[in-house]
Amino acid sequence: MYGPKASSGRAFPFPFSWQEGQKEFLGEIHKELDGYVHVTKKQIDALANRLSAADDAFCHFRIVYIRGGSVYFDSRQLEKCEQTGKLTLLDKHLRSVLHHARKMEISVSDVYFMFSTSADGMHDNLDFTPPPSNIFNTIPVFVIAKRKPEDPGVRVPNMYFGDIQWSWARNTKTVLDVSKSRKWQSRKSAAYWRGNCGHLREPSWPRVQVSELALDKNNSIDAALTEPIKFSLKGLDPREIIKLRMLPTVPRNNQLVLSTYKYLLNMPGSATGSYSKNLQVLWPHGSVVLMWETKAQEFYYDKLVPGVTHLVVNNNTVIDTLRWLQEHDDEAQTIAAAGLRVFQHYLSPDALTVYWCLALEAYTKKLELPYELPDDACTCEKTPFLERQKCPFCEDWITEKSKNTQALNSYLFFHGAPEHM
Repeated sequence: MYGPKASSGRAFPFPFSWQEGQKEFLGEIHKELDGYVHVTKKQIDALANRLSAADDAFCHFRIVYIRGGSVYFDSRQLEKCEQTGKLTLLDKHLRSVLHHARKMEISVSDVYFMFSTSADGMHDNLDFTPPPSNIFNTIPVFVIAKRKPEDPGVRVPNMYFGDIQWSWARNTKTVLDVSKSRKWQSRKSAAYWRGNCGHLREPSWPRVQVSELALDKNNSIDAALTEPIKFSLKGLDPREIIKLRMLPTVPRNNQLVLSTYKYLLNMPGSATGSYSKNLQVLWPHGSVVLMWETKAQEFYYDKLVPGVTHLVVNNNTVIDTLRWLQEHDDEAQTIAAAGLRVFQHYLSPDALTVYWCLALEAYTKKLELPYELPDDACTCEKTPFLERQKCPFCEDWITEKSKNTQALNSYLFFHGAPEHM
């Protein structure tokens, strides 16, 4: 048994109330907002104008509007940027949160904010203004992760949670049901990981290291790249180049394979070495999560305790850590159970909704920004504010990706069928 089992068989058996959220989350939210003293509508508009003219490299910044419980986007950015995949996920995620908030009888004020879909958050390399002023240090941006804890930004759940009821809760229940059927003693005493490398050498290097360690079959590491190395090998020692080119690649496995292992590795992200969204799908397998050493932070990391809910490893310690786990199997099961309890408590639909709503409320009270929905704001939702533009990006994306049944079902659940489908 890897953690408490709900008699109802639900994936997330622990209720999470607004009052509990105030106790558990509000302090960290306020701490991240404390650095922002005075923000004007003029600053927000200036940033929106600057972003609308920015290169595509900066298109992960979005101006998001919530009015009457509906989600709108700045149409200038939609015209400029083509990242409709992430934007559709964000749209789906926010709509599901607002829908669940109504079920929980939580009201959400009209508000607008900036959201970054980048795994890096707001770090020093991002600046649209001449020195010494950095506009991102004066305007709070909601971020899905931070490269370093001290970086600016307000952490919120990432858009990869998707529809928190349709895809997140249902998929999690499937994983939990399978993992509970796989007894601990029948699992492999090895650490499992699959993934690829990004186009930059430095952030991808930990993934290379763990793949190299796995070549020694005595190390109890089952790790491999799923694609050939993408980053440039220029400047490396010729012997190192040969070794890297000989690293084997394997196909990706179904997620349910993970629960056949006692230990699961979480590596830094492939693009920049920040967080990896893969972590949130590791917890429900009931295995020990081994987090590769990183400074990156997501919104719920404050609830994780190294040595209790998971173990932290790097290239020098992972082998000894695995040896300790194999020699202390009871302790390993205890750590796995603790990690699962944190997952079920803090990443449930209730908790995700409460966190988002608390962050939006604290943001609104802190800044006291005048609310204004632009005339050209657009939405995919059936909404009473029909004078606003109806944005085609969701319908186009769903139509083009109609083979993605999960995305299509979630879209239909909230929006109904697009007219041209």
